Amino acid sequence: MLASRTNQPSSRPQKTPGPRRSPAKRILFASIYLVWLGLLGIGGIALFWWIQYDQLPHTEPSQDLVWQHFYREVFEDEIVAATPSLDDNRLDILLLGGSVMEQTGPYFEDYIAKRQDLDASVYVVARAAHNSRDSALKYTRIADKPFDFVLVYNGINDVPMNYIPDDRFKIGYQHCSWFNSFDRRLEAGRVYLKDAIVNTVERYAVRSRPDEEMLPFGATIKTPPAIKKNLREIIHLARKAGSTPVLMTFGHYIEPGYDRETYLSGAYGYGKGPFGMPVEDWGLPEHVPAIMKAQNDAIRELATEENVLLIEQAELITGRDNYCDVCHLSYAGCELFVRNVMEALPAVWSKNDTATRSGTDADDEILSDSETAAGKSPSPQHENAGSSPD
Repeated sequence: MLASRTNQPSSRPQKTPGPRRSPAKRILFASIYLVWLGLLGIGGIALFWWIQYDQLPHTEPSQDLVWQHFYREVFEDEIVAATPSLDDNRLDILLLGGSVMEQTGPYFEDYIAKRQDLDASVYVVARAAHNSRDSALKYTRIADKPFDFVLVYNGINDVPMNYIPDDRFKIGYQHCSWFNSFDRRLEAGRVYLKDAIVNTVERYAVRSRPDEEMLPFGATIKTPPAIKKNLREIIHLARKAGSTPVLMTFGHYIEPGYDRETYLSGAYGYGKGPFGMPVEDWGLPEHVPAIMKAQNDAIRELATEENVLLIEQAELITGRDNYCDVCHLSYAGCELFVRNVMEALPAVWSKNDTATRSGTDADDEILSDSETAAGKSPSPQHENAGSSPD
């Protein structure tokens, strides 16, 4: 009979139980472990905060920290270290706006690099999703820097601000959670850890496609007075610093008979470019053209009222080949955009002529010459485009 394997003695050495830790020691080791985890967490938070804001967390209120949280681009080394001057032979150009203006930055640099007779620097603080209110707010932080030209290109990102009931619309756009949050945090002078964590998400998500229940309210156009107010603030600050502000109407293209699915399929044959967003990301296709027209008319009004150089990008950049979606420019469109600007600027640029920046009578000649260079005669006076739907 075969012996059962369970009855055979094991050849493995038996472990001798070690001394059992006392409850006090177990509590001590657990406490040390928890402290270590806590220190690791604190160190991780401090490191994250340092990467995000170039400083360690602190408990004192700091409005600078709030500004840095919302508009980090004006704290970048290139902008902080910038020393533009009106008294040298170098042309300093500041770009304000959203992603369309941001995407043209490299094209400005390419244009300048190809011009042997042009010594210029381009500073880009335009960022995706930013509208005219963002531009006005950001410029207050760097308005003491005397750039030769302050170029402003806003429009499409103001469109979603219309999707709110009339009685809830705020001319400062505080009905948008981004600006409401900015105002509240600025007043408190505090940014919390959760704010820092969701910074990137909040930057784009809170101003994404309008909520479906708000879509009917876009039929009433509300933003033209807000755009005029925001751009007027930039104009006055720029002139105070001796800079020349430059306004532009906002170009856009929607295929006749536009359909979202057809657009996304690529069947419309828009130009080649890095973007491809449906019109609905900003508003209903039946609303967006009317809102854009009203806003552009408001920009024209403002240019006339303030005697500011106006470049008619909306009329100079047309056709699907120059766009890769409703507002973002194709590669060819970016080149055309920059060419329109740079061909207009020499008509007013004179480093030794302070009248070009002072808002004096010389501005009449400046406006006439520059608009002729941009393919436009001086814009006529318009009625307030924000008074009724267009």
